[in-house]
Amino acid sequence: MCEGACSFFAYTSDKAGKLGATYDGGDRVRSRMGRVAALFVAMLACAGIYSFLTGIVEASGRADRIGDVARQAIRKDEPDIGTTGLVKGSTTRVIPSTDAHSCCTKIDELERRLDNLEPREPITILESEEEKNAAKHYPNVTVPIAKVRDQGVRIPFATIKKDPDYMRPIYHEHWHSTYWGGRWSNISSHVDTAHHRLFATYDIGLSGEMTFKEQVGVDFPMFHNPTDLDLYFVVFQTTVVDVYTKGNQIVVLGKPQRKGVQVITIKSGDLRPAESDKLLLIQLATPEGDELDFTLIGYEPPDFWQK
Repeated sequence: MCEGACSFFAYTSDKAGKLGATYDGGDRVRSRMGRVAALFVAMLACAGIYSFLTGIVEASGRADRIGDVARQAIRKDEPDIGTTGLVKGSTTRVIPSTDAHSCCTKIDELERRLDNLEPREPITILESEEEKNAAKHYPNVTVPIAKVRDQGVRIPFATIKKDPDYMRPIYHEHWHSTYWGGRWSNISSHVDTAHHRLFATYDIGLSGEMTFKEQVGVDFPMFHNPTDLDLYFVVFQTTVVDVYTKGNQIVVLGKPQRKGVQVITIKSGDLRPAESDKLLLIQLATPEGDELDFTLIGYEPPDFWQK
């Protein structure tokens, strides 16, 4: 840089001297003034070049220092790729193996929850698999509800739960996908449940009992009678008044209501199914014989627990 400045100074002085020597009369004063002016201009030029170059050097130094401080800070917080995921000698971030495993675990959990909530593909479901299978065992011989009422056998029933002010929830906390691994979170199942007023079950297993109660959203006592099996009916928005049976049909007569729930039991021993290899058709109807809902269930003998 100094050699360049000196060369520039010599070049400028020489040019200024030649310019002063061309004045008329060889006036030395003018020549000297010319040389002084040239010297002054050269000094200013050198000072400007030096300041400019010095600024570049200082800026470069500051950039280097900032880079060093940043790298030191990064190395302090992220010392090794094996534990923090920072590639040595660079600022490239790599996901540590522990974080990657945690991420994959969360993705797997979300996929499982989605599988419980909805089908894998957007499809239209008109019947559940349970309903399709039950249809294969529908009783071959059935008669109108009025005929069951008029010609069938009236059987006693016991009311074990009755709440006329009960409101069916549109959503229950137990139906969330995080509750019990999403066991009762399936949307299509709850839509199907919401379509019905009548549900039937036996007290023949704790697992089945829990699933049934969580699905319908109503808790009630079960007796587990070893010699006289009970058949339970959960009836929504209806006040039950009578129960009749004929062949494989059971007709539950009741008065429709806007709200409420009633749980009743009948004895398996009071039933006389005509087709033992077929399901029982249970129908909820008005006293006039208009069907409100129906469900299907297999027949179990009264001594089920002994067998």
